[in-house]
Amino acid sequence: MRNTHKVALFLLIGLLALTGCRPAAEGHFQKGNEYYEAMQFAKAAEEYEQVLE
Repeated sequence: MRNTHKVALFLLIGLLALTGCRPAAEGHFQKGNEYYEAMQFAKAAEEYEQVLE
């Protein structure tokens, strides 16, 4: 995995921690975490982006 992917994912996670999760976004956040743990980083990033919308 490239360092830029790691940095992007950690920034997204940090933003989520700072802004808090809306109840509707919690499902996307959890799904993003599951994808991240399964090393499916592109899918994880997509889920984290949906949380920010």
